[in-house]
Amino acid sequence: MNNYNTFVAPWVTITNDEFFTQALQGNRYLKAIQLINRFETELEHELKRFGDRVVEANPDQFETGVEGRWNNRRSSGSVIAFARVDYDLHRIGSADDAADLTLNLSFRWVEPGEYGHADVDGLA
Repeated sequence: MNNYNTFVAPWVTITNDEFFTQALQGNRYLKAIQLINRFETELEHELKRFGDRVVEANPDQFETGVEGRWNNRRSSGSVIAFARVDYDLHRIGSADDAADLTLNLSFRWVEPGEYGHADVDGLA
């Protein structure tokens, strides 16, 4: 039997009114999202701070005024797979590959192959 106290889906039934009432009254979901956003913001700040120091110490390797580009991957059902800051270098890869190189500073929580990055550190 289904009533207003029970949510029924093919895969789950939740009947704990007290849990949901306390969660809504305490804004638990909102607080969790804010904590995640704060963590990601702090992580971005620290990676950019470190990257800026690398750029300052090696000015001949970078274009003047280069700034780090923030990138991360997170889905609603997982932890952060990676968080990184990229800086374009003022160098090309090789005579055979004229593409500019990129300095990539990153934190990784899971193996790169698990989120579709099979070529890491030049290893396929």
